[in-house]
Amino acid sequence: MDGAMNVKRWATRLDTLAFGLLLVLALLFPFEFVKAPWRPFPWVAITNVEILVALALAGWGAAVLVRRRVAFPHPLGWHVVGWLCVVVLAALLAPAERVSALKFALRTMQAAMVGAAAYDLLHTPKRRYWLFGALATAGGVVALLGFAEAAQWGAVQAWLLNFKHAPTRIGEVVRVSSTLVYATVASMVLELTACAALGMVFVGSRRWWRMGWGVAFLLMLVVQLLTLTRAGTLSMVAALAWCWWWGWRWRWARARLAAVGGVAWLGGVFLLLVWLNPILGLRLKGESDRVWYQAHYAAPPQATAEAGTLVHIPVRVWNKGVRAWHPQGEFAFALSYHLEDEDGAMLTYDGIRSPLPRLVAPGEQVVVQAQVLAPPEAGRYRIEWDMVQEAVTWFSWKGAPTATTWLTVKPTPVSPDALPPQPPPSSAPDDVRLVVPAPGRLTLWRVAWRMVRAHPVLGVGPDNFRLVYGAYAGVAWWDVGIHANNFYIEWLADTGVVGFVVLVLMLTALGRHVWRGLVAATTDERGLLLAGSAALVAWCGHGVLDSFHEFWPTLIPVWLIVGATVRLADTCGAQAVQDAHRI
Repeated sequence: MDGAMNVKRWATRLDTLAFGLLLVLALLFPFEFVKAPWRPFPWVAITNVEILVALALAGWGAAVLVRRRVAFPHPLGWHVVGWLCVVVLAALLAPAERVSALKFALRTMQAAMVGAAAYDLLHTPKRRYWLFGALATAGGVVALLGFAEAAQWGAVQAWLLNFKHAPTRIGEVVRVSSTLVYATVASMVLELTACAALGMVFVGSRRWWRMGWGVAFLLMLVVQLLTLTRAGTLSMVAALAWCWWWGWRWRWARARLAAVGGVAWLGGVFLLLVWLNPILGLRLKGESDRVWYQAHYAAPPQATAEAGTLVHIPVRVWNKGVRAWHPQGEFAFALSYHLEDEDGAMLTYDGIRSPLPRLVAPGEQVVVQAQVLAPPEAGRYRIEWDMVQEAVTWFSWKGAPTATTWLTVKPTPVSPDALPPQPPPSSAPDDVRLVVPAPGRLTLWRVAWRMVRAHPVLGVGPDNFRLVYGAYAGVAWWDVGIHANNFYIEWLADTGVVGFVVLVLMLTALGRHVWRGLVAATTDERGLLLAGSAALVAWCGHGVLDSFHEFWPTLIPVWLIVGATVRLADTCGAQAVQDAHRI
């Protein structure tokens, strides 16, 4: 008898410890240091978030071993298991980059296990409340730091570089990423955690407590807009529409008012931001800032100069982009050039700046008296004309065509003291071949389709789209961080038709499971269930235009929410059955 009591006592303690570790993970998942990971071996780098994941799963495993039972959602759980088996199989049979694919499969399995732990450990209303509160708190801190980043607080901006390699920019505008590696990842984290905060507003018993969470929710919406992620804003609106619909179906005024207020707040803040900075409105005019930096040049095909002299060449430039070119200021626009010898060797990448005579609006043209410093040696040289926005980009980096003038340099000796001063160096790349414009979504999707046709059954391997992109796009240089900008299309390319079908079946099973819980919900916890389902709506909707399933800070919260939401659906459904029996 005493032995059984001791086992029960230990099971309770370990269960509490496991829940505590899960709570810590929910609080700290957005703060993954990328600059100083732990390296137990030269080829292995482990981040602080990966350590937290391992501790949480270890704690849960110990609790399950002692109590010898685990809660398991049927039949949804088997859909998840089948999906994970296909992911592992696709990684094992990947035609290339197999090690990378296996690492991704392992990360996906760990994230799914976090969801299973959440389902198993959240067996009381208090625990479910605390988990949503932890997620909402994490999102609130991310939003506060993101607001400081947008306000350009130097100390905060410097500290945030511990979590990312560089800020995310579009043109000269910083897209807020806060503690996340990229603005799109920050948007997804804020969507999920904002829904968690909305759940706290739904279930809060005291007015001041609901008001506090409401302020946090509105702040997250503001910072989500500052990420300048259009798909994120649209999916957030979809999540709020989902809350309004269920509020109308349940005749629950709190849900309807919160949803309408959230959408109105998003619209009002967006209009205010565009009024304060009209450049932000240009974000709606194209997939990227490529449409901001388009030009056409009319330059003489030939020019001559004496060695080492400064020559002026008239160049007519048309603004083919969607924004005006300002000739002054920190981010001024100017005409410049790259200089190569006759054999194509780069001599000067960062040519002299020739200022614009006036502001050039979209569609307008202007003649610039371009200054070119002739090389000190006689010969034939190629001038490649290229517009530049200082401290931001060359137009050619955004895919804009350049123009060429051949410069013939006469062998006239010039004293070094008489040479014009060289222009100061700028941020020219070490290898100009690596600066390639990001392809649009249609291009990415066509490349994904080529991968599917080449490997239709199990794809090119999980997370391998970005690594094998060049072979299917026909390019020698590309950004290995590239993604298909569509979760479903990339999953089809990575895991083939089999992986895609299993994914659809799993998501369908998840949707049916949560729907049944929402239909049956009558308890006070229906607010958390509605918030969790809204987060999943945001995730699935955002996936139509972006891909973000390979990052820990997006994997962890969504699987925590999946586990909690499915547990809430089962709890609400069971409570409805009990209430029906009492009647």
